[in-house]
Amino acid sequence: MKIKAFMSKRIISLDLDRTLLDVKHIFDRTRFHHLLITQHERLVGIVSDRDYLKAMNPRIDTVNETQADREVLKRHVNVIMSHKVISLSGEHDFFDAVTLFNEHKISCIPIVDEDHRIQGLISWRDLMRVLLERQSSQQKNENPH
Repeated sequence: MKIKAFMSKRIISLDLDRTLLDVKHIFDRTRFHHLLITQHERLVGIVSDRDYLKAMNPRIDTVNETQADREVLKRHVNVIMSHKVISLSGEHDFFDAVTLFNEHKISCIPIVDEDHRIQGLISWRDLMRVLLERQSSQQKNENPH
């Protein structure tokens, strides 16, 4: 099964010149766990919610927040993004993705075209969903009643 058949096209991308405050707003308001970082519409990095949380001081948005804490939010996303992004094309198959997830211990894989423009994203949850759907389909075929 090709990745393009089950990749998510619901993604959020940010330009490289955006700040950690932009990242904060997105993670605070959505259920997304990964933001794809672009420059000239091409994938150049990725920021996970874990990357963001590691970079932030726990005092942010509390009464103990300091000016220094607020200054961190003005930094550009490139300071916390992963620069070495592992990606695939939509033509790769399910097992190519499984192999990359296992080899690199990553939680998502951006799907890009030959010019590195973002087409979608797959997460480990997407892989689990495909496996469950296949198993359910097999069980229905084995037990038609």
